[in-house]
Amino acid sequence: MNSESNHESRATNHEPRTTSHEPRTTTRVYVFCGTGILACFNTKTGKKIWDVDTLKEFEAENITWGITGSPLIDGQKVYCTPGGKKGTVVALDKMTGQTIWATTGLSEASAYSQLVNRE
Repeated sequence: MNSESNHESRATNHEPRTTSHEPRTTTRVYVFCGTGILACFNTKTGKKIWDVDTLKEFEAENITWGITGSPLIDGQKVYCTPGGKKGTVVALDKMTGQTIWATTGLSEASAYSQLVNRE
């Protein structure tokens, strides 16, 4: 495999790279895939509850090695960083996946890091 095809393989990897779960409950886990899909699964049944293609939804382009930042859970929101024209950082309803708010006007690409809650 040459380096170009290896690079393409990594950048389009569909497997989950990051996860986050709610420490107070064990019924949901949130997965942010390298392709920009943010999904919520039931931990007891493994069934998908919802998913959002954040690259499409927020007009973002994937970064070289794919998105790697873990989603951040805070209250009723799950935050992630798709890095797009319609949302560099976004907050979704953790129960439904619906957009609560998104940054606009920044249009920065996602980065290989995760959000941190600082109070």
